[in-house]
Amino acid sequence: MMQLARQLPEPIMLLDRNAMVIETNRPMQEVLGLNPSGQHLAVAIRAPAVLSTVAAVLDGAAPA
Repeated sequence: MMQLARQLPEPIMLLDRNAMVIETNRPMQEVLGLNPSGQHLAVAIRAPAVLSTVAAVLDGAAPA
């Protein structure tokens, strides 16, 4: 799956169950201006709405 994510032209970020970044592709790294792989999502994205939505989904809520 990670190899596929790296090849997609759209920005992609894969997270684990703890919101740790497993993988990003080059378009996502260009959007963020960094490669956050191995770090918590909050390092790369500071938007509270995004972080709370990700937390809710990881807790079992359906995406809004």
